[in-house]
Amino acid sequence: MSLPHTAVNAQPFFDPIRLTTGGLPTLVQVIEQALNKDIQERLERLKADGRKVITLEHARRRVTLAMFSKFAADYLAEHRVVEVFAVDANVGLVLSNHVRCVVCPGTDVAGTMQESGAVGVTSGRSQAGMPDGVDSYTYGVN
Repeated sequence: MSLPHTAVNAQPFFDPIRLTTGGLPTLVQVIEQALNKDIQERLERLKADGRKVITLEHARRRVTLAMFSKFAADYLAEHRVVEVFAVDANVGLVLSNHVRCVVCPGTDVAGTMQESGAVGVTSGRSQAGMPDGVDSYTYGVN
């Protein structure tokens, strides 16, 4: 019997990496895509002015870490986080420009439940109609 999803590991009890990103790009990937778009638009404007331009790949090689950091800060200042949501072993973000992403790259996560420490319900004593049950109105539960 095989499970409907393909496991990363040989055992089907481990989640694939794509589940720890929810199928979303990471924040760094979103910023990198925005940087590529910005560079491409600048190159097209220069080309429209009749200037000789380099390729996007060549222009990307000229981007320093400081330039990327400034671009990232400017991008996040303009597109603030407006929502946070849970993704398996990750945190998802929705930016003000409606872009959804996760903070961390994907990772293998065991498909077992973590011990919650909650008290398990083992009898139906509070369920109406059960033998020796207590009516739910006694507890103020409706």
